[in-house]
Amino acid sequence: MKNPLVSVIIPNYSHARYLNKRIGSVLEQTYQNFEIIILDDCSTDNSRDIIESYRTNAHVSHIVYNQNNTGNTFIQWEKGLALANGELCYIAESDDFCRPELLERLVRKFEENYNLVLAKCNTFFVNEDGFIYDGIEPRKKDEVYSGPDFIRKNMLCGNGICNAGMALFSRRFALSVDKTYQSFKGAGDYMFWVEIAECGSVAVVNEPLNFFRRHSGAVTAKRDSDGSNLRDRRKIFDYICLKIKLTEKEKSLGVFSNLMEMERLNFEDNIRCELEQLWKMPKNEYLSFLKEKKSFNSKLKNKFSDIFFKVKKKIYMKVLRMSYHQTAKRLYKF
Repeated sequence: MKNPLVSVIIPNYSHARYLNKRIGSVLEQTYQNFEIIILDDCSTDNSRDIIESYRTNAHVSHIVYNQNNTGNTFIQWEKGLALANGELCYIAESDDFCRPELLERLVRKFEENYNLVLAKCNTFFVNEDGFIYDGIEPRKKDEVYSGPDFIRKNMLCGNGICNAGMALFSRRFALSVDKTYQSFKGAGDYMFWVEIAECGSVAVVNEPLNFFRRHSGAVTAKRDSDGSNLRDRRKIFDYICLKIKLTEKEKSLGVFSNLMEMERLNFEDNIRCELEQLWKMPKNEYLSFLKEKKSFNSKLKNKFSDIFFKVKKKIYMKVLRMSYHQTAKRLYKF
């Protein structure tokens, strides 16, 4: 592929089971001006056989096999960015996949907004067999934010780009970000997106076009259980507070959100004690936010468009007895 606008980087480590689905979902894109860069981090399964079957494909510009396992996804990202020829980059993790219109919808945002550095969509969450189990949300209009506003709204309380396959971004600005994110054990991607967002405007396509596969072998699950993600998130939260002017209320909301995330996860006692100290909040303030959260959720239920969407979802699942996966396909028509 000569002069591609988009470089699709596929970093792989022992995901032979998912590779054909991943690569196939890229090749089936309605937008076709892209190259594919496949990077294998010394896989121990038959990934190489699958990768080699795509070597002659016109879209595949590079296939690189590491001699030794780096154990670091973000080093692979950097290698892919260095090889990329496109102005825009898309990191397609090897165990995930996407809808055919993803690149077309995200590229269009760059065509419509000259100072855009990042465009993201929403995501479905799927199990290891590819069945959707979460991610159905009421429809909203697409939005464009200044970098600081995007960080304030989407990144302050957690990583609003929880999977790389949700985002298309400027290669030039990605190469300019500080490489500190590569040293993070858990949330390096979170830091990466924050730093890119600082460089310009960000577009949000409010529809799930990506499929984020969650399974026992995923790095995310491991970094949740050992506390790495929440430790790194504290560093990122402090960075955001330093770089962006926030109110005290917004800062407290960020702390509260991470405490709520901590409640969701199971930790060994010593890890939980450490994380509670790291994200400590006065008890009266925590209870106040908890009460506000319940009130906010209650208000959301009164939005007519949300009610209509949720009623349809309930009819499909409860009355017609469709699975979550079937319901998602019906609601979003794919």
